[in-house]
Amino acid sequence: MEVYKPEDVSENPTLAEMTSAALSVLEKNDLGFYLMIESGDVDWANHNNNIDDSIGAVFSGEKAFETVIDWVEKNSNWEETSVIVTADHGHLFVLDNPKVFTGGVQPMPKKKFDSLLDEVRKAKAAKVKAREEKQKAAADKKRQRDAAKTKKANAAKTAEATKSESKS
Repeated sequence: MEVYKPEDVSENPTLAEMTSAALSVLEKNDLGFYLMIESGDVDWANHNNNIDDSIGAVFSGEKAFETVIDWVEKNSNWEETSVIVTADHGHLFVLDNPKVFTGGVQPMPKKKFDSLLDEVRKAKAAKVKAREEKQKAAADKKRQRDAAKTKKANAAKTAEATKSESKS
């Protein structure tokens, strides 16, 4: 079974985050738009008979679906919006080790799970904070450049006005 470190989980955007980003770009089109969202991980997981990843992919798809529903409720209406949820194909899922569901294999202890979840949340929060700091620094730099341009333009206007007055 594949094991993910907290950095692995927080490194890439979630399907819901990608859905939100796509909606924020597409909503600018006055003619409307079409958006297809696929939780492809469920396909890979089912091919590998990996129930953990399969369930995770379903939850990921559900969060993306909720993102779409929230967007429609906030930015559109149900009289001009269609949401279609479907599968492009199905899979036979074979449980190689059904003991997992019968208690034959112990699940991860809650403390260990909570600790891992806490690490993931901390890593994600650190990434968000770093992104926000980078965006703030870029905005500050732009403001400084704009202020310098304005100051230079004002100085040029003042010099031109002084020059015109001295000629009069």
